[in-house]
Amino acid sequence: MLVTPPPPVTLKNSANCRKKNFMASSVVLLPFRAVVAFRAAGQHLNFTRAAADLNVTREAISLQIRALESHLGTKLFHRRHRGIELTEAGYRFYTAVRQGLDIIGAAVDDVQSVQGRSTVSITTTVAFASSALLDRLPAFHDANPGIDIRVIESDECRDLDRDGIDLAIRYGSGNWPNVSMIHLFDEETFPVCSAKMAADNPDLCEMENIPKHRLLHLSGSAHQWEDWQHLLDLAGIRFSGDLGGLWFSNYTNVVQAARDSHGIAIAWKHVIRRHLDSGELVNPTGKVFKTGHGFYLLKSDSRALSAAARKLHDWFLDEFRE
Repeated sequence: MLVTPPPPVTLKNSANCRKKNFMASSVVLLPFRAVVAFRAAGQHLNFTRAAADLNVTREAISLQIRALESHLGTKLFHRRHRGIELTEAGYRFYTAVRQGLDIIGAAVDDVQSVQGRSTVSITTTVAFASSALLDRLPAFHDANPGIDIRVIESDECRDLDRDGIDLAIRYGSGNWPNVSMIHLFDEETFPVCSAKMAADNPDLCEMENIPKHRLLHLSGSAHQWEDWQHLLDLAGIRFSGDLGGLWFSNYTNVVQAARDSHGIAIAWKHVIRRHLDSGELVNPTGKVFKTGHGFYLLKSDSRALSAAARKLHDWFLDEFRE
């Protein structure tokens, strides 16, 4: 018996199907690491800051951006003498990428919370993160093993809404827009050095002799008003000589150099406390100076905290508020 084959199947809306397939293919082929690098570069308009965010080199960011531009067949940035700017196409793509990655990040948090895990992000200065937070956060995690904490160390003031960050601990005058803040404590500053250096140089007990020795400096625009000249002004000391010494871009290295007797550092009480308690560092003058600034706990005005973020927020108040 001869069987007649069925007629060919006609797909309706074949143009739409082809369009969807094409869109899916273009997303699959998109270099994801390059997209993440582009998001960071577009956010900061600076390859160096983007590299710091992603813990890679500036050259790696530049290579990823060029690879993405080659893949898309268009320029995403104007390279200017003093920086970079998004092109018109770059701005459109950045807006979509930012929204897309934010949605993906929210979905990851949602899935993890359903599975019994949550992630809370907090940003603070390198100095505070490497001292006070490093000392105390493990206790919170031990008590709340289902909450993962992502610490974003940055001496620049990060935009909590733009960067999708839950909480911040910032040092300053308490004047930041679009956030709710709670004052944790006022800060005091003073010189510190190793106990050995203080013993070998008894003249360090007098504040006016401090700038006669090697000074340790923290470089960067975020620290211009926290320098040795500012501390000497607070102490009422006029020094006409050169405030030279050793310069570092990271406060952890400043502290290590002081511990190794390489010079005298500027200290903040709450940042340096554990080194004072251990006796590794001492205040040779015994004098402390009010900075007029303090540390504050911040959250966004426009977003409600998750249950996990609220728990960490309240724990910070219990631990740090004076």
